[in-house]
Amino acid sequence: MSTLFEARRTSFDAAAEVYDRYRVGYPREVIEIIEERIGKKAPKTLEFGCGSGQLTRLMAAAKWDVTATDPSPKMLEIAAHKLPQVQCIESTFETWPEEQNGFDCVATATAFHWFDKSMRFSKMHQLLSDGGVLAIMANTNDYLNDTQPVIQAINAQYQAIFEQAERPQNRTLKEVYEDIFAEVKSEPLFEDAQLDIIDNTHVMDADHYVGLMQTHSDTNTLPSDKKALLLEKVHATILNHGDKVIMPYQTMLITARKKN
Repeated sequence: MSTLFEARRTSFDAAAEVYDRYRVGYPREVIEIIEERIGKKAPKTLEFGCGSGQLTRLMAAAKWDVTATDPSPKMLEIAAHKLPQVQCIESTFETWPEEQNGFDCVATATAFHWFDKSMRFSKMHQLLSDGGVLAIMANTNDYLNDTQPVIQAINAQYQAIFEQAERPQNRTLKEVYEDIFAEVKSEPLFEDAQLDIIDNTHVMDADHYVGLMQTHSDTNTLPSDKKALLLEKVHATILNHGDKVIMPYQTMLITARKKN
């Protein structure tokens, strides 16, 4: 595991309040799809990487029996305050005890790519009850191929700052989760792998977009001067393009059933 990967993976605690305010949530349809795949309502569910509760609040509203975990104490504090009916436990995916299992669903939202690749499928298989369902999702957008002038101008600002900082940019989450779906399909511990893509488009002004940027690990691990410069330049860019950005998010939902 590289030093930069670890820095990005652990950068979220410091951004908890901004994350809760600006991070894009998930469409209600994911709950309906997962319930259909499980074959029951209100499933007993273990969520890893809950953050401040973007997915958790949907599960709680649907009366699911949820245990939500995250390694960030500040994220969990926000989630627990907003969702007192949910059991919130500080834990990484890797340190969660395997003997605490028997879940109808193990879910994770825009977090699976941070988990230890050597154990992520075997451990989730162990945690699920017979016939249980793995639900992996992420909000993705193909911004590198987006033809909106404002997005192209933002991309140019990112490229310039990251080159100055001698830092690689993250791959797009669309690419990452396409690869994860391919892994799930070929994973012998699971079967009936399916991918659902749900529109989750959001429209943002400059303030909201720059707030969202501060929930991203690649931005938050830049040197402080480069981060401040990037935020300033992107804010100005959006204002110069009418103070409006259409973010054509797509929620990629990957589900698979535990093979007994």
